[in-house]
Amino acid sequence: MKNKIFTDESLREANNIYRKSLSQFSLFLIGGFLAAFLGITACNKEADPISPDVVTSTERSVNSREGGFTREEKAAIEQHLQRIEGFRNLVGSWRTNGTTATMPAQEAVEKTEIAFNYNLGDVTSIFQSYETVETKIMVSATSSTWSGSNVVGFFDAVKGQVKAQLDAGPNRTLRLLSLGTPTLVGSEYQVEILIMTGINKLTSLPTAPPDDTRWTLAPLGFTPITTCAGSANSIIGAFANGEIGVYQPINAGPGSGGNTPLPGKVVSNIMRGEHNLFGATFPSGTNYPLAYPSVATYQTGKQAWHYNDVAIAPNIPTFNCLSPTQLFNYYKGNIKLGQSMLSVVPKVQLGFFQIPRVLVATAVGAFVGQANLPSSPIIANYQEHPTRHFYGLVYSVLPPVCCLDDM
Repeated sequence: MKNKIFTDESLREANNIYRKSLSQFSLFLIGGFLAAFLGITACNKEADPISPDVVTSTERSVNSREGGFTREEKAAIEQHLQRIEGFRNLVGSWRTNGTTATMPAQEAVEKTEIAFNYNLGDVTSIFQSYETVETKIMVSATSSTWSGSNVVGFFDAVKGQVKAQLDAGPNRTLRLLSLGTPTLVGSEYQVEILIMTGINKLTSLPTAPPDDTRWTLAPLGFTPITTCAGSANSIIGAFANGEIGVYQPINAGPGSGGNTPLPGKVVSNIMRGEHNLFGATFPSGTNYPLAYPSVATYQTGKQAWHYNDVAIAPNIPTFNCLSPTQLFNYYKGNIKLGQSMLSVVPKVQLGFFQIPRVLVATAVGAFVGQANLPSSPIIANYQEHPTRHFYGLVYSVLPPVCCLDDM
């Protein structure tokens, strides 16, 4: 075996490396000793423990969660929003100058949804009432890759639908826009669209009506004439949306808005889920991105969280009038239903980060039906509130566009 020959220079380099390693090891030992000493001191401390929200400047620089996000997550979100703004500008350029460029249909749909929610949506304000409308947009294409003109046409069709809803009455604001998965139907692509508008912005959560409220607007139901009036499902939805908006996670913890809620924008594509009595897939909204499949609540612990009335045929449901206390319990139950599914809602992938979606809105419907009870030949008549929940990544940011005309 040949002997290894070391030059003076290589020996000096090795010595430097050794001394550097020794120095680092000494620092490690000192750091470990200090950590142990501080840990013992903290354990022996008689005073109240430090609040988990109180962190040192060193800790904050490493893993700050101000406003609900670390610095690194914020940087990833900001880069993501730059891409969304780039898409909106690209659509404007293609609209003016034309293009031969193409884009995958799914990408165009998702970026369109985010662009509208980011610039115009409002999920943190309180509104007196809400209106939800669902329709479909058709795109003249047979390929899953759309031409630039297809993308522009789709974007402008969404803009037209949003404008129609905002112009449908006074004091309307876009709360959120949800777009379905593009689906080839014959020689065209079909995209379902849900638009939720908030009506009459409030400065505080609304109060419950003093009298009983009908489970939904007459004459829907097995008993058209009752001693009460109004629409409980609409009130429940308005109350729940108000509380969901005020208590967004961005308004909790250090760096948040605290008692002054931060304006929040949905900056991811929205996913939705539904709870209803028997887990049925209701006709509207059958092809939206799902956070979870339709959940049946019949004879489960969740059944009491939302309104339903079941009677064995030929008997009919008679629970038609909801007291103020019942309205309160159902709107609280609505929020519990939505939050109960957060553990299965897919996270948003931005670069190396997986950031959780949060509950951003609800839509409470009214449905009358007749069906066999599960695993039984017994037929039941029922009326219920199918309850949809919407999830997205919410971020507090001042968008570049304020008005629909600028989209």
